[in-house]
Amino acid sequence: MLDGNSFEGTFYRAPVTQARINTDRGAVRIAFVTADGSGPYNHSAVLRDGRLEGLTNSTGRDFLSYWSAVKL
Repeated sequence: MLDGNSFEGTFYRAPVTQARINTDRGAVRIAFVTADGSGPYNHSAVLRDGRLEGLTNSTGRDFLSYWSAVKL
């Protein structure tokens, strides 16, 4: 659900917190945080050609992962 420059939802069944949307410079970009028992996951993505292309940084599990998503 969108609310101004923020949104709500889940990502891999984890609640999204600190969600932000930025539409400066002609692109839609998002950033948000999820968490599990290992700690927080910081996510960011840009919308390109109807597809989100993103990164997830896990501080508790010490990894950086690329991901992409399309609306079904």
